[in-house]
Amino acid sequence: MHTVVYDLSILATGYRFRGIGRYVSELARGLDALEAEREEAGLRLVYLEGFDRLGRPLLSSRPESALERFEARPPVHAYRQAYASRLGIGRAARAANAALVHLGFPGATPLARGGALRVVTCHDLIPLRFPEHYRAWSEGYAVGRRWLDRRRYHSADHVIAVSRSTAEDLTALLGVPPSKVSVVSSGIDAKRWSSQARPEDARELAALGLGERPFVVYAGDADYRKNSAGMFAALALANRELPAPGLSLVWAAKLSSARRRRLDAETARAGVADSVRFTGHLSDAALGALYRSAIATLFVSLWEGFGFPVLEAMANACPVITSDRSSTREVGEGAAELVDPEDHAAIANALVRVASDVELRAKLRERGLRRAGELGLERQARGTLDVYRKRLTGRN
Repeated sequence: MHTVVYDLSILATGYRFRGIGRYVSELARGLDALEAEREEAGLRLVYLEGFDRLGRPLLSSRPESALERFEARPPVHAYRQAYASRLGIGRAARAANAALVHLGFPGATPLARGGALRVVTCHDLIPLRFPEHYRAWSEGYAVGRRWLDRRRYHSADHVIAVSRSTAEDLTALLGVPPSKVSVVSSGIDAKRWSSQARPEDARELAALGLGERPFVVYAGDADYRKNSAGMFAALALANRELPAPGLSLVWAAKLSSARRRRLDAETARAGVADSVRFTGHLSDAALGALYRSAIATLFVSLWEGFGFPVLEAMANACPVITSDRSSTREVGEGAAELVDPEDHAAIANALVRVASDVELRAKLRERGLRRAGELGLERQARGTLDVYRKRLTGRN
């Protein structure tokens, strides 16, 4: 029986509210659910919650209680968590007598292996694609990231890429051999979402102060590649074509004060300050209610490693308008309206089409639900177990 340590410790930080946090927590649930398949493969999963004040690893055989504890605690600074992980991952591997350690968040390369193979998930290489927009440390530190990313992915025994687009970037931007990379597309647990309206949806919308005006949803952060200016410009163009009062855009995310100030200035310049509503971080119940009540999800990022909001919207029967590039094309092709994210008129035209055409919305809902079913959490967990199995047996 081979022991695998799966690292949950990034969930102690603010990353728990982002796509990476969703990946780490959902995959833990997916791996835990495949108990019979793990036993058949000779794999024992141990989950690393973090470290105590003496640096000793906190290990659990089941993830759910650890995930509940993370939710109950305020987040710590990411640098504090990274420092503890760099020092402690090797110790955790030794304590568990692990044959393999899986780092679902690659931000802290361990100083010691602890006698275990290391598998690292690569979510994206965005700062290396747009270095001029990610110079500051808080924005990704592109200058240092090239060196850091080269070290973390070349030193790993194997890399899991969450999309074909990310796998291609690993080779093109960092020279990681394709033989060292496995594509295991991210997935979602469709059972956590609903394609049918729930009784509490009206209450959730009322709590957000949303009235009768039709709206589109964007769920995500506000760094450069998220294309906020493109969304606001397209919203202004679309509302010139649509009957009054037009569409509003509901932005669901926890944003820093600096990013919120920038977005407020952008909405004012675009003339849509009265048409954009910022909700802050939402529970899954509130987010699901938004998706199910929206005209569409608008997710026209310039580049994504995967793009969880696209798939989550589909699982909630929400039509999707997304970008025709990177991983969002992989997820959305055939199931979403694909647009050039740098063509504001094209985004606006898609908004007008979807808002005006009931049959088109119905078609996108049906196709999106099918795609969400194809990219399920069980499929992702099985693909991840297959990577563990192959690395531990020395097979490619």
